[in-house]
Amino acid sequence: MLGFQLNRLKNAFPDSPLVIATSISAADDAIEEIATRLGVTCYRGDEQDVLGRFVNCCNNYHFTDYIIRICGDNPFLQPEFLRELMEGSVEKEVDYISHAVNQIPAIRTHFGFFAEMVRVSALERANAVVDMGDREHVTSYIYGVGGEEFRVRWLAADGLAPYINSVRLTVDTREDLENTLTVYRGLRSEGAGDGEEVRDGEDNWRTIIRFIDGHPATKANMERQIRLFQK
Repeated sequence: MLGFQLNRLKNAFPDSPLVIATSISAADDAIEEIATRLGVTCYRGDEQDVLGRFVNCCNNYHFTDYIIRICGDNPFLQPEFLRELMEGSVEKEVDYISHAVNQIPAIRTHFGFFAEMVRVSALERANAVVDMGDREHVTSYIYGVGGEEFRVRWLAADGLAPYINSVRLTVDTREDLENTLTVYRGLRSEGAGDGEEVRDGEDNWRTIIRFIDGHPATKANMERQIRLFQK
């Protein structure tokens, strides 16, 4: 799944530096092996202090402006939404920018379509004050405090609002993986329809939603997983 996502990102953003930020735990040696095989830079840092790992990674590679944080458990991440983040940060000076679905931060939904863009200086400011309990989630302090300390911008993705409790393509369990594979394989066997071409790993979220709507059993499985993993 990691290799699948890395290849998608390399194809969609060939001129953008891509770094995996994993831990020094021996359990993550396999992650570095995948990165090496695919020609992707891998940074290894503290296993528990994920926020500190991100800040140290930025310093190590001299990233001083913005970074986009992408979670490896979202294989159907949408390049369309990543481009909107890049454009939105340029249009208006912000410390943090991401999408919202029905006024809920999209990264706290189950879609698995979204990422977040954050200014490195905001990560450094958060790193100086956030206690260990909130460091795993990296950016939650930044967008939680919001206008009080940071300039936060939300881009609306309200076309997805009707599906917020029925579509889950973030992968945390074997059941999630089976649901995701059903969508992946189904799209390739059926085709996108409506004149939309399905290219490997580049499925448009609208095409994905249509497929899930047409497969009630998969949708019911996703709804059950959402109830089990409320965010």
